[in-house]
Amino acid sequence: MTSKDAFPRSHWPLLAAVGGFVLLVAVMVLLSMERCRGYFGPVVDDAFIQMAMAKNLAEHGVWGVNRWEFSSASSSFLWPPLLALCYALGWRGMFMPFGLNLIAAAGLLWVAHHRLRPLVRHPGALLPCLLVVVFATPLPMLAFIEMEHTLQALLFVSFVVVAASVLSVPPRTRVAPIRILGLALLGAAACAIRYESLFVTTLVCGLLAWRRRLNAALLVAATSALPLLIFGWYSHVHGGYWLPNSVLVKGNRPAHLHSFGDVLRYVTRPYRVLLTWRGAVSGVAALSLVPGLGLAWLLRLRRHGFWEGWQLVAVLTVFGVVCHLQFAYISLRYGAYLVASAVLLLMAFGLEQLPGGRHGRPRCLWFSSHPPWRRGPHRRS
Repeated sequence: MTSKDAFPRSHWPLLAAVGGFVLLVAVMVLLSMERCRGYFGPVVDDAFIQMAMAKNLAEHGVWGVNRWEFSSASSSFLWPPLLALCYALGWRGMFMPFGLNLIAAAGLLWVAHHRLRPLVRHPGALLPCLLVVVFATPLPMLAFIEMEHTLQALLFVSFVVVAASVLSVPPRTRVAPIRILGLALLGAAACAIRYESLFVTTLVCGLLAWRRRLNAALLVAATSALPLLIFGWYSHVHGGYWLPNSVLVKGNRPAHLHSFGDVLRYVTRPYRVLLTWRGAVSGVAALSLVPGLGLAWLLRLRRHGFWEGWQLVAVLTVFGVVCHLQFAYISLRYGAYLVASAVLLLMAFGLEQLPGGRHGRPRCLWFSSHPPWRRGPHRRS
């Protein structure tokens, strides 16, 4: 069988999941336009702000909601230029950011399929996992919001799994420079799309330094911070702050920490918000993933150790959830990138419990089967 013949057989769950997702959102679009007298648009007003900024950036070279002055009105450094590029190329209208979200969703499903494929004997077992990613993230809702959150999920998950693959290599084993460069570029893109990725990027740099990969840690730190420093300098020159206004307004910044009670109220503030109606709807979805991931991580720790790939993905994801709840705005769409990473992890942990592996061997829960540095009964001879 040739590679061209093997592609549909091994990738049909991916094609089915992407096709089902596109069909679902197409039906939703038709129903929405029928009820809105033929009009289609995003479900939140923030998307209109970014589209206005993209239009002014493409036509007048001004980063702002109007063409006369600069305004730091977007939390994303990467999304408005991407919209402006599409606008300059002639792809305009309300379906432009919607289409970009569909493309990013397909990319996220491809990443999930690519990482889970080595864990199953038959590809049919992947289809339910991909559907869980679609509805748990949830990708249809993010597509209709028409903002950068779907692309953020794609870039964050890609950065986390590549970082885990690099960190899992023993310190004295050489890592290909292209992988380090790819990790640095993904870190820059993940931080540029939204600032929340800085939490996990910082931890990755610390772990790289711990693994005695100082050059890689410095490269990832520099490339991740450079776009944000450039935007901060540009904003400061034009009379703005170093951080976007929306980040300063919505972020959970410490203020008036003059006593132990002030510190305690600040630390417990995210969890008190979870007791409100808004927090119950938006934040519990992210927080509820932490105990499950933590328990699975502890159960696998003795057998796989700390530096195994999926163990590292769990550490990075849980760290991201805790930091997001403490410092960022609590909302379902703002935490979708963490939900996507956690759901991918839970699917991998679940597939590990299935009897046998792709080749009938006990399953090795990592991205490539049995790397040469793995010790144990299944080490290659």
